[in-house]
Amino acid sequence: MPHFLKFSYRFLACLALLPLAACFMGPQENGEGGPVPPPRVISTVTPAPAPVPPPGSPTAPAPAPDQFAPPSHLGQQEVAQAAQGNFAPPSHIGEAAKAVTVKVGLLIPMSGDSKALGQSLLDAAVLAIYDKYTVMSPREITAKVELLPEDTGDSVEGAEKAAQDAIQSGATLLLGPVFGKQVTAVASIARVRHIPVITFSNIVGVAGDGVYLFGFIPEQQVGRIVQYSMTHEITSIAALVPSNPYGAAIVKQLSADVRKQGGRAYPIEYYPEDMHALDVNVGRLARFLQDEPGKGHALFIAEGSQKLKTLSETLAANGVTSANVQLLGTGLWDDPQLFRWSSLTGGLFASSPPEKYRSFEQHFIATYGYKPERRASLSYDAVALACTLAINAKGEGFPVSMLVDPVGFSGPANGIFRFHDDGTIERGLSVLMVTPAGFKAVDPAPGSFIQ
Repeated sequence: MPHFLKFSYRFLACLALLPLAACFMGPQENGEGGPVPPPRVISTVTPAPAPVPPPGSPTAPAPAPDQFAPPSHLGQQEVAQAAQGNFAPPSHIGEAAKAVTVKVGLLIPMSGDSKALGQSLLDAAVLAIYDKYTVMSPREITAKVELLPEDTGDSVEGAEKAAQDAIQSGATLLLGPVFGKQVTAVASIARVRHIPVITFSNIVGVAGDGVYLFGFIPEQQVGRIVQYSMTHEITSIAALVPSNPYGAAIVKQLSADVRKQGGRAYPIEYYPEDMHALDVNVGRLARFLQDEPGKGHALFIAEGSQKLKTLSETLAANGVTSANVQLLGTGLWDDPQLFRWSSLTGGLFASSPPEKYRSFEQHFIATYGYKPERRASLSYDAVALACTLAINAKGEGFPVSMLVDPVGFSGPANGIFRFHDDGTIERGLSVLMVTPAGFKAVDPAPGSFIQ
């Protein structure tokens, strides 16, 4: 697909509200003894017959229920057409003459240092729209969503311009931007016009007053893994975290959650971001764990990627492995590289349901021929959500009451979620174990939220 240094095109998509479906694991009981309703399904999947595609577009058999329903793939010709603003939806779109058009802005970095991320986000958004098209009959098309992609670049100024351009073009909902520093600027523009913003950021401080987080929030991942660990014979959790605001936020949440469960969070070791004195921090931790042996100890490591590899290897060199202490982490561990690092085998972390993300990832690769950036799944789910909300509101905007529905929604790529009044997002998370064969769910994500 060509580079998008200056991107300006519009996708006209029609999407239908899928019927409410049973929750993943069956009904649960709420605090009053009644059944907990399942989240509203925003999946792009429905067992409806596939329409006949126009000439030159991809073809596919009718999808089976509970599977992604791709056209066999978007060929290079179709991708190139989309890049030029000529993406042709299935011909039956024209038969939905009474459908209301709703415009949604997609604010993503299509230039600058993060353009590769922007490309994944854009491709996922297009894929979500195409998947919706191919499984709908004309009678199901009750709203048309026009997606307005705008380039934010990496700057605050770029995000401001992207938001202004999308709103000027008629957007009544903004998806994005990605970076926390951009969200505040975009929010100030959107609030004046009472336009909600669903950002891909995970920084809690930018949420609220019309801004809703859609990123993976580390504090929630901490809470999930602490709750699981302390109901499985862990009584004390030490922590090894970077000396920066992220590390401080992790420690604050960890300490609060551990105390709530009746345990202790000790000791806490902060290492420099450049990791130049790592042996000192790890040495102290190793001595503490050796002085207080026992099954009740866990070590929380708030890091990912190559830094996590360095930390785990340094810990192993000092005698700290999963053989003598339970290793814990956040969603930063959701990285296939971990399978190859024996020092992390047996470690636990919280993330979205792996089977859902794998289905999305495989579908994306089959379509575009490259592996998506992890956050592309957010774009896929957010576009599906926007379409569901547009249908529910019958084209009359995106009411707050719909956004903060306590029942929540079920995203096709990352599972159930719901927004709170303060703009934060609550996700149903799985507890995963690192094994040489991949991540194994030791405690699946819930199928619905307790009211």
